[in-house]
Amino acid sequence: MLCFIGEMGCDGCDPVQEREDGKVSLVDRVHLGAVECGLACGAIMKEPVWNKFLIKRDKELWDAAGYGTRQGFGERPVILVVDVNYAFTGDRRESILESIKRWPNSCGEDAWNAMRHIKRLLDAARAKGLPVIYTTNDWRPDGWDAASWRWKGRRPREMHPQAEANKSTLDGNEINAEIAPEPKDIIIRKLKPSGFHGTPLTSLLTNFKADSLIVVGTSTSGCVRASVIDAFSENYRVAVVEEGCFDRFWTSHAMSLCDIHAKYGDVIGIDEAVAFIEGLVDDLFDLPNGTPPPAGRTVTARPGDDGGGFPREPRPARMGGDRETDRNAGPEHPDRLVARGTARSKRT
Repeated sequence: MLCFIGEMGCDGCDPVQEREDGKVSLVDRVHLGAVECGLACGAIMKEPVWNKFLIKRDKELWDAAGYGTRQGFGERPVILVVDVNYAFTGDRRESILESIKRWPNSCGEDAWNAMRHIKRLLDAARAKGLPVIYTTNDWRPDGWDAASWRWKGRRPREMHPQAEANKSTLDGNEINAEIAPEPKDIIIRKLKPSGFHGTPLTSLLTNFKADSLIVVGTSTSGCVRASVIDAFSENYRVAVVEEGCFDRFWTSHAMSLCDIHAKYGDVIGIDEAVAFIEGLVDDLFDLPNGTPPPAGRTVTARPGDDGGGFPREPRPARMGGDRETDRNAGPEHPDRLVARGTARSKRT
């Protein structure tokens, strides 16, 4: 039996030892500033979400090879919220099989369950003055820059022309209002799964003098995982909040978290993440001043931006995550043909 926060989360705990009688011994060290864990630190034990999918050999290998070693938090963390937009959440709480009738890439009610934890994380981060960076997608209306996304997935091309989504005034790439960005937050628009690929994210993190990321969002197996691996590749410490991530397939969600925790970052609980943030010094970062953009414009970050964003012309309302409707809308005005790390409602 393993202590999830002690063995795999709380770097103040000693490894849990199992006695001959099968009971788990307690240790006398408590990680100051972190939530208490179930066995070593005295709170509630939690089993990793992926354990139910592992066979006996997998668990033996995990222990023998030393996977899942705790790397710990950095000292200057940035919050990264990956693709929590209407295309992936839908516009209401409902089962995934109902939601995908109107939003083909929706994760259904799991998205809405995760958003309450994301909001809690964001509230704690903003109270401490931590940077919050969102990613979302933004293809051209004619879909030309979708490129390789066209090679996988047939659902968007099957959408009935009278589907309710086609009547929606919501842009599928808009961040869900449940966790809406605030004036000091930064939005990055991208074309591919990783928040780093073809975007100014690395430059922004350098500007913030960040050494680590705390990541939430969707899909766990797609854009979250890709962003985590790229962050790891750039030598950032990464913590992924389990309750703040979601996916369409539970197995994909669980096993992606397993893979991340094994090799690339720490998968932690929301309580531990919030406790860590609350223990930080206030106002570590020089944030954007949060001046609202002119009416009708939003501030986003694109390649070449210095981190504060710049006014972006409003785009026509897009249809609830449906690619074909916008793909047939014709090319953009030439003045808008700017290079941007952006992507429309793609499948993460």
